[in-house]
Amino acid sequence: MSQQKAFLDHVIEGLRQKPKKISSLYFYDTKGSRIFQEIMNMPEYYLPELEKALLIKEAESIAAHFKEEPVTVIELGAGDGSKTRILLESLSVSSRNVTYVPLDIDKDVLEENKQATVKAIPGVQVKIIAGNYFETLSKAAGMEGKKLLLFMGSNLGNFDENRTRDFLKMIYDHLDGGDYFLLAVDLKKDPKKIAKAYDDPHGITAKFNLNLLARMNRELEGDFRLDQFEHYATYNPLSGLAQSFLVSKKRQKVQIAGQFIEFEAGEVIHTENSRKYALPEIKQLLENEGFLINPSDIFEQEGYGLVLAGK
Repeated sequence: MSQQKAFLDHVIEGLRQKPKKISSLYFYDTKGSRIFQEIMNMPEYYLPELEKALLIKEAESIAAHFKEEPVTVIELGAGDGSKTRILLESLSVSSRNVTYVPLDIDKDVLEENKQATVKAIPGVQVKIIAGNYFETLSKAAGMEGKKLLLFMGSNLGNFDENRTRDFLKMIYDHLDGGDYFLLAVDLKKDPKKIAKAYDDPHGITAKFNLNLLARMNRELEGDFRLDQFEHYATYNPLSGLAQSFLVSKKRQKVQIAGQFIEFEAGEVIHTENSRKYALPEIKQLLENEGFLINPSDIFEQEGYGLVLAGK
């Protein structure tokens, strides 16, 4: 099945459900990836800076697990790799041979990542693999040697409970004994701070969410009028769940690839979850799938966490 056919089938199925929903995986076409880079640079979107600060603080501790050994670093949803280079720098000092394998849907972003990484750390080999990382992980995980698999950006929070368990099991199954998984997670904190990260005053998160409709227009012959939908985000401090929606401003009918979808006024499309965790919750989720965690490999600073889990 082609990627476009899979996208169309997903959209039609999701928009015929009650409530309507579309996976956040489809945010990331080329334009969506560019807008997300804008989000990463917003002052309200605190996650990248907290993750960067924690990596700077703990990179040597993480790299110590691979001292004098060759290591293959596989990163899911790598993007431009700017924060990962902090860890790669430490690994290049402590390890004998470092290979970096960034996986991402956007080949252009991966090429930029490769060029920047080779320039910054000449001793690191970079092998990019473009595509949906659920499909490309097997190719990367099949490489020889000790592996460190990265899932950064607190992206685990985008999954529902069942998918979280399935994802962690998939990661575990792709690793060999002695390999490691480094997971970054945003932790529960001031609700107002979290809310602003997903509904910023500059309108960038709104533009990101609405681009999902624009993508349907571009790729699926849709006729969404973007000015008839608006971005809406919520955060529940008890569950730790931030959610994003697109809200129909009026009763309307939209065509997608010759099929019609009706919206009531105020009806929503659920587009994203961003769950925040407590560290004991994350530890339990990982251990439930068989991962081994040393308490000294759990790192936290200013409400952001890194967990290094072994197999």
